[in-house]
Amino acid sequence: MKLFKELKNEHIIILEFLTYFEEMIKTLTSDSKQFCKKDFELSFRFIQNFVDKLHHGKEEIALFPLAYEAQLLRGGGRTVWTHGTVVSIRNPLQNKL
Repeated sequence: MKLFKELKNEHIIILEFLTYFEEMIKTLTSDSKQFCKKDFELSFRFIQNFVDKLHHGKEEIALFPLAYEAQLLRGGGRTVWTHGTVVSIRNPLQNKL
């Protein structure tokens, strides 16, 4: 149960971050001169270290195997779930800074 509570709390943190990050993205698409490269660099570090490594790592190591064993995941085996979405967003943006 502790794992599920941690993951739920991490999802709340990630959603709060995404709200902030969306506002940052809007500065790129507007005529505003409020763009701050340091904010984006810190955001990418948060995505890479907290979201990709810590949070997704917990899901892939602990949650998904439990879900697979409980037959909640079906399909092509144990590697049905992947977390490429955040990386696919982060990498192109990060390379443009």
